Amino acid sequence: MYVKSSTVKILISMLTLVMLTLNMINPALGEQQYKTCRVTLLAVLSDGRGATVPGEIRVIYGGKGLISTSSGVGEDVAVSFNLALMYASVITGVDYKCCNYYLDISANVGGLSATLLFFIALLQIFQGQECSTSVSATGIIGPGGIVGAVAGLEQKLLAAQEKNLTLVYIPGVELQLLNYTPVSVRGIFTVYDFIYEEFENSKTTMTNKSAQIAFRTIYENLSSITGNILHQLESVMWRDEYYELAHKYLEEAFTVASHDRYYVASSLAYAALVNAYISKLAYLNTTNTEALHREISSTIEETLTIASSIKNKIIQELEVIAKTKYVNPAYLDLLITTYTRASEAEKLAIQAKTSFSAEKDVNEAIYITARAWTRALSALGWFNVTLDNYSNVNETLSMRNVGLINTRLKEFLDAHVNYLLQMGIGRRINLSEKNDLVKFIQIFEQLLDISRDLYTSLPSRVLFISNSTELVRSLVTRLKRLVEGFTEHYNYYPLSTLLVLDLAEYYLNLGFEPLTVMSLIYTELPRLALYMLAARAEKWVTMVSHPIYAPREVAVIYSLVILFCGLYLLYSTYKSFEKRRLLLAAEV
Repeated sequence: MYVKSSTVKILISMLTLVMLTLNMINPALGEQQYKTCRVTLLAVLSDGRGATVPGEIRVIYGGKGLISTSSGVGEDVAVSFNLALMYASVITGVDYKCCNYYLDISANVGGLSATLLFFIALLQIFQGQECSTSVSATGIIGPGGIVGAVAGLEQKLLAAQEKNLTLVYIPGVELQLLNYTPVSVRGIFTVYDFIYEEFENSKTTMTNKSAQIAFRTIYENLSSITGNILHQLESVMWRDEYYELAHKYLEEAFTVASHDRYYVASSLAYAALVNAYISKLAYLNTTNTEALHREISSTIEETLTIASSIKNKIIQELEVIAKTKYVNPAYLDLLITTYTRASEAEKLAIQAKTSFSAEKDVNEAIYITARAWTRALSALGWFNVTLDNYSNVNETLSMRNVGLINTRLKEFLDAHVNYLLQMGIGRRINLSEKNDLVKFIQIFEQLLDISRDLYTSLPSRVLFISNSTELVRSLVTRLKRLVEGFTEHYNYYPLSTLLVLDLAEYYLNLGFEPLTVMSLIYTELPRLALYMLAARAEKWVTMVSHPIYAPREVAVIYSLVILFCGLYLLYSTYKSFEKRRLLLAAEV
């Protein structure tokens, strides 16, 4: 009876193991081993006419995220597919390394304008939806997920009309100039227009009152320095346009501070200080060039010292955090902002030093020096706010998997760098050799720096340019809901982004140019994208977030091996017990 009971248990265990294996390797014994999505690309021919080009995306279950293409697919198209894959993975939460991918296009095409189309198709695949063959799209995707304008737009729209396609299109031109109506046009601001309902329908209402109050000291310091500079200029009877702007911003900052909105007030005080210091340097340039040289040289060195000191202190803080294994997410977010601002100040100071030494343009050197110095003071203020208000908050985020998370974040950064390289924009990436929190923050700093340069210096290439305040206000509202929904579901807390969105709303109310406001918020989107990827990656590295896919033949082999091993173990066990029974019988 003992032998029979043990044998049955072993047999049941082996069969259970086989069934579990078959269930995990899915859909290895199911209906299909891959999913195919047919797409229609929009292109412009050499003669200037628009054309549609059929293509196919195949997602092969079981893989490591490898991408292969047909012979007609250029390197730039492959790069755009890779970036689209990254964003589709971030949005849906499906690990892009669950599968391999094959892209086939029936003609030789080049360029990056199919990025948006690839993104939409991959979203449908990852979400288990049927791929719509009547939909096409055109648009590049910039850091953070901003959908940008493309060339040959009118020709592409006409080609889509001829094929009766429903076009998903990014706003980039005056649509009333296009004389046709059959094509349904939908405006896209960012890839987050396709976000999961868990974010879009969030009803979380977050308050940043405590954060606003925390910035009171920054406001007071910046406004005090600005006031002193303006008094100096008043004493010498100096007035120029920068002096007037400084006064205007300072008065507005005072009004906002009276309502306890100190982050907004500190931002206005920062703008006031930039203009006040430019005015001071302009005065020296007019009256005493020798004094101007001393002032600029001294300011540049002071800026570099402040920036370097802040970055070193942050690295020391991160070393302490690494020992505790946990970090307050708001604290980490503010450290990222501080590090980024210090790096920006450092970069500007070096640029000002080079420009001033070469004596190319004194006015340019004055402008850059003022921005560098005030940015360093801003970074110092952020650092003090971070240490004084957020270093001991109880809410914590585990960083035990930071190395694996960094790997994914680095891949995301590299995808953007390669993408911009195809646009003719070269960037060098410098990261810590250690796979630690320092690298985590540096990845953020690098991508935020790229987006800041891109969206402020080349907006016509990557931004939807609109003069409509209401359209931009709608964008700000949607992004705020997105951030709130994201915070509700994950332990990452983009406090800096929420503060900037508050500032954007206030700027709109003040009548700032919509493009200025869009550039402000667009530079925050890469932070949100990286937080979202980090949150997803933390789940990917701690658990199997998707079925283990394998080809049918591999699944069958795995199952047969397990079954054979089980039967062999069963046979060996039976023989062992049979031998023991015979020995016992002999003893009797």
